[in-house]
Amino acid sequence: MGVDLEVSRVVPSLYATRFPLLEAEVVAYVERAPGMSMVPRITPGIDFRLLDVAGGWWTRYERGLVAVKNPDDDMVRRMAAMATALGAWLSFESVQILTVDGDRIAARDIVAADLPYPRYYLTRKVPISAAEWDRVVAEQGDFAWETRIEARVPDGRRWIACPPVACWTGHPSGELVPFHLDDVSDGSVDVGEPDELTLERMRALAAVLGAWVSDDSGKRV
Repeated sequence: MGVDLEVSRVVPSLYATRFPLLEAEVVAYVERAPGMSMVPRITPGIDFRLLDVAGGWWTRYERGLVAVKNPDDDMVRRMAAMATALGAWLSFESVQILTVDGDRIAARDIVAADLPYPRYYLTRKVPISAAEWDRVVAEQGDFAWETRIEARVPDGRRWIACPPVACWTGHPSGELVPFHLDDVSDGSVDVGEPDELTLERMRALAAVLGAWVSDDSGKRV
């Protein structure tokens, strides 16, 4: 059950997010949204983009989410419009979902059905490089590179475009299972909502990589 909020007082950080949420999607939205613009990249190599919003607001796109700090009610509504257009969730500090219905802004706790949790990881002390991951994927007869995946969004599931991602094609269900390499931060490979068969395939890959499988808390499984 949602509760009314005075958002400007209780929401220090607000996020519009979806996995994956591509920079190109955000740029396309900003280009057609009134009162918004994308700030040109000034520093080479930075992995985030700033959005300039009318009224003196700055938001930041980085690795699949758009974030704003201390938004007032009007900015929350702008973020809600963006989230709806992008098929993304609007969340407060990853613990509550915010919704806007007319003049009412409501919040409720996030539950498992909201976001693509849990996520499990192939990880090791030495980061997995893109070159090594490419080589290992090429050696697997039951993997293929895909540029469209089925993702969970607030109104269900839909196929969305994404950068090339290695997918396990051997699941008995016939569904593609994306294995995402994070070669920007920690060099791990993550999989969303794996069942036991997928975990077995992850463990087999971990043996090839000299890695292990861990859950969101870092516990080996």
